[in-house]
Amino acid sequence: VVKEDGGPGFNPSVVQGVVRQTIVEQIATMRAENVRLGKSGYAPVRRLPSNQKLRILVTGGAGFVGSNLVDRLMSEGHEVTVLDNLFTGRKKNLEHWFGHPNFAFVVGDVVQPIMLEVDQIYHLACPASPPHYQY
Repeated sequence: VVKEDGGPGFNPSVVQGVVRQTIVEQIATMRAENVRLGKSGYAPVRRLPSNQKLRILVTGGAGFVGSNLVDRLMSEGHEVTVLDNLFTGRKKNLEHWFGHPNFAFVVGDVVQPIMLEVDQIYHLACPASPPHYQY
């Protein structure tokens, strides 16, 4: 556990950058493995006319509830962006959408500003287990 001040020489942006780079590398590895195994397809997705397709942000989308919502929204044909810090969520819950043209995954925290143009927001970001409420 790192103290709030982080100690001498602690730079939270460097730690966050290292974590993000590790996640990017893991996603690339999962994509390569799926291609190697011949898993290039996605779940069926409706083709919506552009006037019905929504741009949707799901915060906490890598959690259990959020990832199921993402599956539903993607299958309906919407463009979905997930914002999750992966504190309690898991990228494995969403890996089947990585690389899909209607899907974007952003590793980030809702307490930090982000500029996105969206039509709807589903805010599900919240630590989901009592031990995580203590942080």
